[in-house]
Amino acid sequence: PLPFPPSSLFSTPLRKRCQLFLYHISGGIKGVRSWADSTECAHSAATIWTPGKSAIAGGKLNRKERNGMEHINIMRDIMQKEKAREQACKDFTGLYSSHITRPGAAELLAWLKTTDFFKAPAGAKHHGAYPGGLVRHSLNVYYQLLGDYSIRGMEHEAETTAICGLLHDVCKVGVYHEANPFEAALEGKTEPYIFSDPFPLGHGEKSVYLISRFIRLTDEEALAIRWHMGPYDKAAKGGGRELDDAMAISPLVYALHAADMRAAQEEKRKEAAGNDC
Repeated sequence: PLPFPPSSLFSTPLRKRCQLFLYHISGGIKGVRSWADSTECAHSAATIWTPGKSAIAGGKLNRKERNGMEHINIMRDIMQKEKAREQACKDFTGLYSSHITRPGAAELLAWLKTTDFFKAPAGAKHHGAYPGGLVRHSLNVYYQLLGDYSIRGMEHEAETTAICGLLHDVCKVGVYHEANPFEAALEGKTEPYIFSDPFPLGHGEKSVYLISRFIRLTDEEALAIRWHMGPYDKAAKGGGRELDDAMAISPLVYALHAADMRAAQEEKRKEAAGNDC
């Protein structure tokens, strides 16, 4: 168990969390309380902290040494995930800028940077339920869609693939909020995020609306993004034929849904194996 309230891990920014870790293991790490505002803090902490003679001799770690090692490992894990998130953001913006060039594209990307898109989770509890999960999932869907031969030869193929893959889930901007761990415990919940949508327009419908505020979508792009949830969309569950009709109009509709599902399942497998970076 951590020797400080876990709520602090949810309520403080990443680098402040590292400061908090270092503060509570200052018995093992000396003179570093004011230093942890660096993206290299985990590696530096591992260098500064030195085990006692018993550990060097191959003996058992004492309690202070065990706590120090445990907390350094936690910090290292946090920083590795943060570096992976930063790399995903760079990959996203690079692909976006290279392939999405129609009028309004730059303004759309600028708007995304003012939101939590690059820090938000992909979901509250299923896959990608960690900071940066949304941008990583968007990249994964894009890469899955690239390999779908059913949409080869489509007009504006490269740009359409990028728009549908990278932007299909912009509806998730601003809807996931970090849970208070104590309140969650009282309610018997374990999810780190709470879903609360300030603009409940729908899922795929909302993505189409938000994107269309900046760039003009083709009919096929709009249909694919609107129905990317496939049969899991609430409208499809109601028994309507709109999903089938949309899939009959364009192969992109099913291709994006299938790419979304493959990406989500692959993410779940990696997360179950402890590899969500």
